[in-house]
Amino acid sequence: MQKYNNPVKTCSVQVSETDIAWYAMSATYRSELKIHSDLQSRGVECYLPLQTVEKEHRGKKIKVRVPLVSNLIFLHSSRQVIRQLKLSIPHLQYKILRETGCLPRPITVPDRDMLNFIKATGGFDGVQVSVLRDGTLSAAAIPAGTRVRVTGGPMDGLEGTLVKTTGRKNHSLVVTLDKLCSIQLVIPRSLVELLPAL
Repeated sequence: MQKYNNPVKTCSVQVSETDIAWYAMSATYRSELKIHSDLQSRGVECYLPLQTVEKEHRGKKIKVRVPLVSNLIFLHSSRQVIRQLKLSIPHLQYKILRETGCLPRPITVPDRDMLNFIKATGGFDGVQVSVLRDGTLSAAAIPAGTRVRVTGGPMDGLEGTLVKTTGRKNHSLVVTLDKLCSIQLVIPRSLVELLPAL
């Protein structure tokens, strides 16, 4: 009988119960704003990316703040604390990472990536933002996949992947949270510098 060596699957590192990390959470039933407000009133550090949109209400156009990415809120806490919060906030659920050959686990975002994402979605005037779903981009959407850094303005220090040049003056820059979503921003070309390849 022939024996085969099964390759061992390397799973993502699991965060312990008491370690504080950024957790991607699902706010079901369009309850993101209510949950965000509830968490803030309890003193829990959280982040809900918002955008301003124009809606019609009773025949009048009004501007309202709505979630940039539906059903997504971030908590900076430990699993131990989040477990207690979930008892009183039933619509707050973990976003789960399912990797082949590994146990499902809550999705965490590294601090540096989260700060980059917060900077990218901070609602600065004059910056066009659009959401690309699922954290994945087609290969054709990123011609060279060039890593760049913004060197001025409200997005100073933001790092991302150059997607394309939009006209003579601007670049489209993508900031990705792995397995969650990608945010595309339009940045003036004069404020973009190349980073060394990873």
